[in-house]
Parts: sequence; structure tokens; C-alpha cells
Amino acid sequence: MSTLRAKHFDVFQIQQGIYAAIANEGTGAMANTGFVDLGETVLVFDSFNTQQAAAELREVIASVTDKPVSHLINSHWHGDHIRGNQVFRDVSIVATERTKRIMQENHPARIARQRASQNELCDYIETLESQQNSAGDRDQRARLLEISLLKEIKCSLPTLELVLPNETFEATWHTEGTNRRVECHTLGGGHTVSDSFLYIPDARVCYIGDLVAVNNHMLIIDGNVGIKSIGWTHQTENI
Repeated sequence: MSTLRAKHFDVFQIQQGIYAAIANEGTGAMANTGFVDLGETVLVFDSFNTQQAAAELREVIASVTDKPVSHLINSHWHGDHIRGNQVFRDVSIVATERTKRIMQENHPARIARQRASQNELCDYIETLESQQNSAGDRDQRARLLEISLLKEIKCSLPTLELVLPNETFEATWHTEGTNRRVECHTLGGGHTVSDSFLYIPDARVCYIGDLVAVNNHMLIIDGNVGIKSIGWTHQTENI
């Protein structure tokens, strides 16, 4: 598995033309993303938490594939998966209709609140910086990562724009190029009230967003993970 190191993430080639971009701590990228070479164009899965990380992702895609991006999937509405959308405003941005609606209802006010509290954010960063020399080694590393993360978010706020999906679906969506076909599915609630995942049939690879966590519990779950989660297990056996 080959690796390409960037500031905000590391890129791993999963199979020929299939890549995972794994976020680096403290860089503001937050969530992981990925991209797939369809043949003539590239499809991207999620856009990171900041436009800085998204811009670097687009640069890396161009260098790795030498092909234009045609599609961006938003797996769900949380900011660490959609706040880089503005970097992909020229492509088809795909999400469930419900995800788009929740983004439109929630993010303008969230962004406005964050912009309004930039002075408090700066004060908090200064407080963390003043405390870092008195912390133990482990605490100091955690504090340095938090400072770095908050500075990336602070940098993103002045030019951050909410760019909504321009193509939506209810249950399934697909596209294909000369190399491969990809399918986007939603079975309803999970991590949020509307989560989608990307499946690549020929490779048997799935980009699943925040529906799976490794050595971690999700801090925010606004979907239904009770009885309905059983439906995910049974229905995905046929995908």
C-alpha cells in the first residue's frame, strides 16, 4: 500500500485508482476522505473540515491522477465532512435530499456564531499557548495539537462559505466511467438521520464515512442506532 504524505492528510492507495486520505491530527482536516479514478474523471468522498485541507486534497488528486474531479459525495451533514465543499463548487456535489436540507437549516447559523466568537477563539488559543510549557509531555502534545487545530479553524472562518449539494437522491445514486462504476446508497439513519456510503462493486471497497469508528466512540450521534441499525446489517449483505 503506497503512501503520499501531505500537510493535512496522508494518502494511501487501497487498490489501483482507489485512494484513502487519512487526516493528520491537529491540521483541521478532522474527518477522513477518499477519491476514486473513474476513468476520465475522479470522484471524491467528503471534503474535510476546512477549505485549506480541501484545497490540498484537490492539488494531490491532480498530481496523483492528472484527471479532473467530476463528483463530490457528502456522506452526511456534519461540518468535518462538508466544510471543504467550496473548493469543489465547480463539480457535481451529491448527497441525500435530507442531508442537503439539514445542511441548509443548520450551517448558516453555525458559521455565523463561529465568526461572531472569533475574539473568544483567539483568547482561548492564547490561553492554551501560555499553559503549554507547564504541561507534562503527554498533556503538552495534546495541547499543541489542539492549538494547531484551532488555528486552522480560525484561518478558515473569514472566507468559509456554505456550498450545498447540487444533486440529490433518496435511496441510491450511481455514476461510471471507463474504469469503473460506483454506487452511493443510504439506508436511513445511523450516525445521523441520513447517512450515505459509497460502494465500488468491482473492487469490493466501501467508503462508509462515520458509520464505522475504530478504537473510538462517536461524540455526536443524531441518528437512530437502535433497532434500525439491524436493517443496515441485513440490507448491506446484498450490496
